[in-house]
Amino acid sequence: MQRKQASLSLPTKTRSALTIHFDGASPVCSAGILPYRRQPRAQVRACTDVASCAETDLWPGLNRATALSRFHTRHANGDLAQGIRGFAALWELFPRTASLGFIAWFGPASKLLEQAYNVFLAQRPLWRKAPAQGRQQG
Repeated sequence: MQRKQASLSLPTKTRSALTIHFDGASPVCSAGILPYRRQPRAQVRACTDVASCAETDLWPGLNRATALSRFHTRHANGDLAQGIRGFAALWELFPRTASLGFIAWFGPASKLLEQAYNVFLAQRPLWRKAPAQGRQQG
């Protein structure tokens, strides 16, 4: 019986560009996404500021409250990733951060990074800008 070889690359390695949903009302999140948007030949297809976009700009099945709760990415083939796995999918697209993407996707480092991200998420409301009047939250 032949054993399947475990892949050492991220599951997203051969997939197409990412679409990103991020919290644009958070200065930290906005600043964190900016370098990826500026990368030459970036495979980031679109960045949606979920704090200010129309509800129809969100992915089907994703409401604003869920989108704002953590970082989300989606490949053109529909694969979703959130939290540290979303960052791993983004990081693996770029040579300078590909190793970090691998580390963030697998093993004990993934769990530690997810825990650290959850601590950040608990603090993030302290830094968010007040919502604009008339903006629908949901």
